[in-house]
Amino acid sequence: MKLNFTGDLVYPEKDCININKIEEVFKNTNTLTNLEGQILSDKFETVDQLKYNLYSHESVVEVLDKTAVKYVNLANNHIQDFSNNIFDTTKLLENNGINYFGTKYKPFILIDEKIKIYGVVANITGGIFRKKELVNRFNPQQLLQLIKEDRKNNPSIKIVIYIHWGYELAHYPQPADREWAHLAIDGGANYIIGHHPHVVQGAEKYKNGYIFYSLGNFILPQVNYLGRKLQYFDERVQTQLIVAINFLTNGKEELVFHILTYDKKKGYINLIKSVSSIEDSFFKKLTPFLGLPTKEYQSWFKSKLPSNKIFNTHPTYLTYKSFMGLDKILKDNYLFIIWRLRKFLIKIKIHRPYNWKH
Repeated sequence: MKLNFTGDLVYPEKDCININKIEEVFKNTNTLTNLEGQILSDKFETVDQLKYNLYSHESVVEVLDKTAVKYVNLANNHIQDFSNNIFDTTKLLENNGINYFGTKYKPFILIDEKIKIYGVVANITGGIFRKKELVNRFNPQQLLQLIKEDRKNNPSIKIVIYIHWGYELAHYPQPADREWAHLAIDGGANYIIGHHPHVVQGAEKYKNGYIFYSLGNFILPQVNYLGRKLQYFDERVQTQLIVAINFLTNGKEELVFHILTYDKKKGYINLIKSVSSIEDSFFKKLTPFLGLPTKEYQSWFKSKLPSNKIFNTHPTYLTYKSFMGLDKILKDNYLFIIWRLRKFLIKIKIHRPYNWKH
């Protein structure tokens, strides 16, 4: 079984991006992607107009077919941007032979009884929160326990954690996320594969497992979304990563890494190169913390933070192992307050992100 693990996918209008130059990557394989938002018809209603609302046009099904997408994760911060029933999206996917996971009622997918993939989204990513939650939220201790149970019940199964976490455009993973990834592999996980930051982050081989902190985007055109131009001024957003894993019948795996670039002016995605080791210079440049123990990484991470910020809008998550998870709870609630304040400032026209017109 060959699986391509890709980052965030959004396709807001027909022919908004050209993928012809990367179609070779998807031959004789199945692809797994993070569908960043619902697939909408002509009728929709936004939940919050004071934010970017991401979605895909119905023609995205053709793109999913071209890129051999068979499995879609819905655990992300944009899947509930619209009040439309997300099960309209899942029905469309299933009618086209595409399975989904990452919801509260379907948190994982089991492929051929051999590969178990959990889809989860961390609170740090924001998004629409509801009393009747639809997405599978990241509970660090609970997920660690599930991993341990899976490994105990089925020693030969391959366990992949496909997780939406971290801050947008962050260079490095949060200390708590790195520590948790190591603990997850200690508990029996084989791969931790992250997304959400929109940039590629570093990779580590830890014991018998691999960690890819962020794949960056897969298909995320910088075009208009309901009249608002999505644009990133950080050139790192144009670099993207696909992790291709061939799960062999003897229980081993072969890995290949496809490094892509998005040309936002021409609307093309191109293949830069494919490599077979995280020892490649591409990964080494992104992972200067390689080999650092947890405590040393915490100190190293703090040293990389800007020191001239008066107001901290990105608190550091140091660990999920604090008493009753108190550190995470406090940071989550602090961020909720920041997000609400930001929306209020947008509403009264003091804050104008990307020169939005109200």
